[in-house]
Amino acid sequence: MPEQTVGNAWANVVGRRVASLTTVVIVSSLMAALVALLIPLHDVRGNLRAQYDDPTWRSTFLVEGVAGASEPMGPTEIAALAKVPGVTSVTPVETVEGPAGEDVVQLRTYVPALDVPIVEGREPRSGACEAVVTRDVVGARLNAPVKVGLEGGGQAVAASLEPVVVGVIDRSYPLVNGATMLTTCGLPHQDAASQLVVTTRSGQLPETYVAQSLSSAAAQAMEASQSTGILGLIALLIAVVALFVVASVARWSVRSRLGEFVTLRVWGRSRRTVVAMVGIEQSILAVIAAPIGVGLGTVLAWLLVRAGGPSSLVDPAAGIALAAPSAWTVAIACGGFLLALVVLTALPVVRVLNPDVAALLRRRGE
Repeated sequence: MPEQTVGNAWANVVGRRVASLTTVVIVSSLMAALVALLIPLHDVRGNLRAQYDDPTWRSTFLVEGVAGASEPMGPTEIAALAKVPGVTSVTPVETVEGPAGEDVVQLRTYVPALDVPIVEGREPRSGACEAVVTRDVVGARLNAPVKVGLEGGGQAVAASLEPVVVGVIDRSYPLVNGATMLTTCGLPHQDAASQLVVTTRSGQLPETYVAQSLSSAAAQAMEASQSTGILGLIALLIAVVALFVVASVARWSVRSRLGEFVTLRVWGRSRRTVVAMVGIEQSILAVIAAPIGVGLGTVLAWLLVRAGGPSSLVDPAAGIALAAPSAWTVAIACGGFLLALVVLTALPVVRVLNPDVAALLRRRGE
């Protein structure tokens, strides 16, 4: 009997091609929209959070200075910091802004200890005037120089710099914001370093220093992102709309097949058998729609990440690697639509089959 029910369900799916195709298109489209938002909202952030939680990032610190001091750290304070037990390196980081064409870019000292993700090209060499850039830097091309003016920002080493672009950096890195160049060129220097990168063996620094670990800076940058809140609201809205749409599709399907259900009851089929058959039909359609919806949603998520601009959660070049659905996302999207499709279709069937056969026959003749 169960085999017969499954066979009848499959025959109905194949025989009602237009209705089945309509359901698959609607469900897969709604599923794709939800997956496209769940991936950057949950999976991309989860992947980045795992990257930021690396032990190396937890033991690398961004030091702003000495607590309570009104001036940046000078050579004496820097030398004292380098002698703190567990400290393995102290590197001053210079930052300055300058015009590059019609845009303004931020130039920062490239520090290998920060392990900035490079998604294309290579690291700049120490002693050479090279740079890695975000894709926001207009006119930047691999293996070609970019002229950047040096206006203000301390005593300039020159009127401009022309670093050779040797790589592209991942914008998901917490210290990269907008059009940025990390360079090994000599930058304008100040009387004292405004920021230090300190690596440690112990993963700790004395409380006398105003410092933040790289992993903490990354987590803070992610929590400050406004785009995820908007994505969450849109995802919730799509879920609510999807519920109403699936319910409408279910009602339409039941009403269009009322005569068929009455005939099955007249032939002696129980209500449980008819409901089970309908549930299996909807499960088959949901299984067909699932790979379409997840696949299309993954592509849409990648496009969403790429279209994010400077406020995106992740650099466009890394989007294709990070914008992949996790088991959690697939389970939520596929399981949610499967459950909604089966339940919202089965409930109307139960209601219309509640009367006895005579009442059903009268309803059929109306």
